[in-house]
Parts: sequence; structure tokens; C-alpha cells
Amino acid sequence: MSSKYLSNHIVIDTGPLIAFAHLGWFDQLRQQFENIYLTEQVHTECQFEPEREDAKDIAEAVARGNLIRSKINKQNLENYPGQLGVGETSS
Repeated sequence: MSSKYLSNHIVIDTGPLIAFAHLGWFDQLRQQFENIYLTEQVHTECQFEPEREDAKDIAEAVARGNLIRSKINKQNLENYPGQLGVGETSS
């Protein structure tokens, strides 16, 4: 049985999430993925300037349940060997 979604789940990082919000493309994202997750770290980064329109759109999408906040153990992030930022690492 085929799904109408490209994939059932996706975890999205800060940059792409802000880009989708800025372009008003949340509907297109929702058409491709059943569940769209963002980590607490990504949510915090997206809300750094809460007065921005994209930050407001992201907050609204979280409130409506269109974006799902996902928790990750911060200790796991501290032991990550890469040189990525906290949002990228948590994603």
C-alpha cells in the first residue's frame, strides 16, 4: 500500500525551517511529510528573534500541531564529535 507522503517523518533543522516559513511554504512541506519534527534546540534557535514574521509563523505552526517539538538528551549532544552547531547536532 502506498502512502500519499514522500515520507511519514522528517526532522528539520533551523535554516531550512526558517526558509520554509519565510517563503510561506509550510503547506508544501505538510503535503510531503506526515509528521514534521523539530528539536527543542532548533525551536529555541528559530525563536531567537520572536518578533520576526518567520518566527511567528513557526510558533503558530507548533501551536497548531503542524510542527512537533521533539526532545533530545542534551548529554548526547555534548558528546557529539562533530563541529556542527547545537541545532544541526540535535537534528
